[in-house]
Amino acid sequence: MKTFRDIFVIALLATAVASYFYLRDDNGQSPATESAETNWRMLNTFGVGQGVDVHAMQADGEAGVMWIGTSVGVVGVDLQGATPRHTFTRADGLPDEDVLSIHIDGQGYKWFGCSRGLTRYKAGEWRQFPDANGLEQSRVYSFKTLTDGKLLIGAKAGLYQFDPETDRISPFAHPLKAGTLPYAIELDREGRIWLGTNHGALTLRGDTWQDPLQPSAGEATATPPQLFDIHRDPADNIWIGSSGSGAGRFNGINWQGYSTQNGLSGNNVYTIVEDEKQNLWFGTEGGISRFDSRGRWRSLDHSSGLPSDEIYTLAAAPDGTIWAGVKGAVARIGQPTLSHH
Repeated sequence: MKTFRDIFVIALLATAVASYFYLRDDNGQSPATESAETNWRMLNTFGVGQGVDVHAMQADGEAGVMWIGTSVGVVGVDLQGATPRHTFTRADGLPDEDVLSIHIDGQGYKWFGCSRGLTRYKAGEWRQFPDANGLEQSRVYSFKTLTDGKLLIGAKAGLYQFDPETDRISPFAHPLKAGTLPYAIELDREGRIWLGTNHGALTLRGDTWQDPLQPSAGEATATPPQLFDIHRDPADNIWIGSSGSGAGRFNGINWQGYSTQNGLSGNNVYTIVEDEKQNLWFGTEGGISRFDSRGRWRSLDHSSGLPSDEIYTLAAAPDGTIWAGVKGAVARIGQPTLSHH
């Protein structure tokens, strides 16, 4: 019987490619005057199994591994050679194989959030949390290390926190309303918690969760119905990725929205990451879009060489490559030195 690792290696060898594709501009064309941006190289496209969803990825620069969470387990892929170094399933220590989220904390522990709880891994040792106040049977969507060093955990059952001093998980002191799903967690420059949920954005002000997109009293809320991701950029802007309403940027005073009309590849923004040059990358149902420091959008999709237009997750590696997760595959994209004329 073939193992998960066997299937992954076979898929990797069968689908690895080295091809060039272009980034199109917001008019759908390849910008002729920016040749350094048009010759991007697809270093590898490798399969993780037919019909397998890629939910999450996290680069581990210290170990030289990209951790990939899928619907059939975890794969640890070498950052340089894109070859598998680890494969994990329930037999190894996962609570189940449907891995929804990944986080690496300051001590190097790898946290894997699954459909039925979470687990922690480091140097061959696993730690499960069977007495986590209901979290052990819940879908775990998100993680974020807070300013006090505690780990905030977003799950279907609510918000939880892990205290490294007590080594225990407990419910967060400020619970959410029933039915609120915290898909993403971010901190603003003041250390305030932001959540992307199935009911829009929430921020914790004092002891109360509030809608940061709520306009003046008496006006309808501007909050998109569902937020998949939140990211804070180096200028302390808060970016959101929504279902159907594109991306949004909050500069501390005003919100600005971006959609396909501005150059975004799709209006369902599932994931947002930042590369080492402070470009922002957005994974959507229509491909990948990059927003640079000068406010320019560039996009790529299946016609440009991606294995699929629907991008579930993105990750930026320390070497400047961008990894994109789609159904059944991961693409590794080489980033050139950018020049403009």
